[in-house]
Amino acid sequence: MKTVLSSSHRRLITVIDILLAAVILFSALTLGSCNVSMSTEATQPSADAATPDVAVTEPPTEEETAADELLSIDTYIPADPEDAGGEGVYEDEYYIWNGQAFSLFYGGEANAKRWASFTDTAAEKMGENVTTYAMIVPLHAEFGLPSRLLTGDNAVGTDSQADFMRTAYTSIESAAVPVNPYNLLSTHCNEYLYFASDHHWTGLGAYYAYSAFAETAGLPILSLDDCTEQTVDGFTGSITRVVTAELNTDSVTYWQFPYAVTDDITTEDGEVFHYDTCYYEGIPSGSDVYCLFLMGDYPMEVIRSKSDSVCGKKIAVVHESYGNAFIPFLTYNYNEIYSIDFRYWNGDLSEFCEENEIDEVLIMTNIMFCANQSILDSIENIL
Repeated sequence: MKTVLSSSHRRLITVIDILLAAVILFSALTLGSCNVSMSTEATQPSADAATPDVAVTEPPTEEETAADELLSIDTYIPADPEDAGGEGVYEDEYYIWNGQAFSLFYGGEANAKRWASFTDTAAEKMGENVTTYAMIVPLHAEFGLPSRLLTGDNAVGTDSQADFMRTAYTSIESAAVPVNPYNLLSTHCNEYLYFASDHHWTGLGAYYAYSAFAETAGLPILSLDDCTEQTVDGFTGSITRVVTAELNTDSVTYWQFPYAVTDDITTEDGEVFHYDTCYYEGIPSGSDVYCLFLMGDYPMEVIRSKSDSVCGKKIAVVHESYGNAFIPFLTYNYNEIYSIDFRYWNGDLSEFCEENEIDEVLIMTNIMFCANQSILDSIENIL
């Protein structure tokens, strides 16, 4: 297998040292875009037929109520992470506690509403023939830091990501479909969702966000029990290079699927490389192990799947590096996934979707980017 990673990995190292910032998410006209639309012909009753009873709507089951709460854009479940005690220290733009580095978020209501307005504009530009989803990816602090460090007189001093996301999602006025991964991440907060030495989420964190997307879109969810778990140890992430504090060394876990997957990568030079996997499985331990997902950062990748559960539609995912760990799970539901890294891709998204008969678009970036106007402007440039 030909390796093309060196130049892009050097570029990745430069990019991932910057605080990640804000999402543009678009949304669509219909929720559950891959659901089959069913219709039933009405039959006229005979003259002597009894008047039918009025149908009674059953109240939602406990499972349905729980699912609604987990996906709610109004309700945000506070995390209850294990508390190892002690105080942390500030270094660079991070708060270091318990061997982990946490990015501090400063958003605010004005930024949240600005993101919503941008999302409305983006959805309108994509048009009614494309179902557009929008996902804000929250960061580690609210799921990894105990509440005593987030509230009160001695609080770390980071804005509430839950408040930002609530304002952003509920301010959307277009047909955009918001996808909220916050509550699923929160309820699993004591699992290995984010790296200690790197600003990204883990494959497991990305999996829970994928589960929120699949539930929102009405798709079946891939079970990790059906996959083969693989782990690369010795990951010393991006934050290790910018702080002097000692951070825990991480492991990168990924899952081989029970079906065939291919990945065609287009580099910035326009070269195309074909792989029979969407993972760089030969990556050595060290600072670049997050590049395992989607082989690193590239302008365009087309991932094709032989999963029996595909919904018959194509999806384009507009993202930054948080999307790399997320996109592989979509192979369970879509036989063609177009990965577009808006930092490097210079095409016209609406024209691209029309030319490639793409049915759905998911625009996802981490919450830092959502509060950054220059990032929103850069994504708008490809619309």
